[in-house]
Amino acid sequence: MQALQTGDPDRVGRYRLVGRLGSGGMGRVYLGRSPGGRTVAVKVVHPQFAADPVFRRRFAGEVAAARRVSGAFTAPVVDADHEAEFPWLVTAYVPGPALGEVVTARGPLPEASVRVLAAGLAEALVEIHRCGLIHRDLTPGNVLLADDGPRVIDFGIARAADSVQVTATGTMIGTPGFMSPEQLAGEELTPAADVFSLGAVLTYAATGEGPFGAPTLPALIARVLTAEPVLDAVPEGLRPLLAACLAREPAARPSPGRVLDLLGDTDPLDGAGGWLPADVTAVVAERGAEVRELAATADAARAVGGTAPRPAAAPLPAGPRTPPPGDAGTGPQGTRVAPAPPLPPGHPSGPRPPAAYSTAPGPPRTGPWLPPVDPRRHRPNTWLLIIPVLQLPLGVGLALTLALGAFYLAETDYADLGTEVYRWLGGSGDMETITDMDARTFFGRALGLGYFAYNNSLALGLLRPSLAARYWWGAAHAAAIIALTNTALVAFGFFS
Repeated sequence: MQALQTGDPDRVGRYRLVGRLGSGGMGRVYLGRSPGGRTVAVKVVHPQFAADPVFRRRFAGEVAAARRVSGAFTAPVVDADHEAEFPWLVTAYVPGPALGEVVTARGPLPEASVRVLAAGLAEALVEIHRCGLIHRDLTPGNVLLADDGPRVIDFGIARAADSVQVTATGTMIGTPGFMSPEQLAGEELTPAADVFSLGAVLTYAATGEGPFGAPTLPALIARVLTAEPVLDAVPEGLRPLLAACLAREPAARPSPGRVLDLLGDTDPLDGAGGWLPADVTAVVAERGAEVRELAATADAARAVGGTAPRPAAAPLPAGPRTPPPGDAGTGPQGTRVAPAPPLPPGHPSGPRPPAAYSTAPGPPRTGPWLPPVDPRRHRPNTWLLIIPVLQLPLGVGLALTLALGAFYLAETDYADLGTEVYRWLGGSGDMETITDMDARTFFGRALGLGYFAYNNSLALGLLRPSLAARYWWGAAHAAAIIALTNTALVAFGFFS
């Protein structure tokens, strides 16, 4: 949390700004005061979004829906203006650090805290989905920890930036380690996508690591699409629930309401006086004190007809930034907390050993490494398998290569093999020149080679990721292409 800097506005709409809270992928966030004295968080979107009319239309629609969300575990939207020079959004301010800040500074949370966190986030998703919204970006940076429970922020507005960011930068909205497989694949999303993100966030809260840790972003995406989550470090009592939330198929995941049923009643930490460990509760109290001090400084400066001194400002970011794998980012309503004092050995809230896969490079634990390609979205074109648009030129090239190889073999100890290849391609008598071959036989063999090479390689390219992703329709499709292609080649005497 910082004071306003040179270049920051004094007001956004009717809201007076008193400090900076942070900056995220969509915009910069300020601490503000409403005309009635209510403390709020004011998000002003980045210029590249403001210049896009598609974003403005989507922003207006999504914010209108988000204003209907009123659950106890969400930070409600109280105002917005999509027609301003730089569109802005105002939510209730939550005086607490982001989950990512806390886990980065002090390690994972104890199981009792994670259970309360799970119940609060599930209740928030029930309310968000009731209003017809999908969060799309439920990450540790968008979960704030208040003394009376967690709060979900930024719900419903990631979709407004989705098409703009993909078009403008070729990247994606969201953090890959917390995105569902269908979101990474660019498919139509359902509320089940948020349940997958919920499972990833809870795994991070309980272990300090995501369920698909990997050394690089491509490897992380590949593991989300093809591998099973690694939950070895998750407390045993939470493991079945998180495994269900992280199911690859959306239909296999529980609804947020079912998550609440599976959790049952949750109790705060024994003897701690709240749901968070004592050191995190102290950080929440410090955050509230910082806000009051910052607001008091701004109020005092305003009372004497001036403004608080402002340091030079850093320029606005050129564009949204996707956090690297394993980086929970900085919460939109706060800054990183100072590291907590070391915890005594054996403390239940102490950091757990990192999972075995978190730093060591290598393939995923189940199945071979695969590039991040979803077989559901890369089905072969049937007409290209039948009409020899690609097969004929490919086959002619292969046939000419075989013919040249046959002439080369004729000068070696493998002359008999060269002769057999030459005659198979349409040659007769002595091997003299390629022009001595029967043209009809040669082009027939060339066409067969083209179908054999193209159709089989394309089908195998579909079969492998389909089996790894348990996409049985894709695997059956690939097997059918292989069977039909080779059966037809046998019928036409290609292998004789």
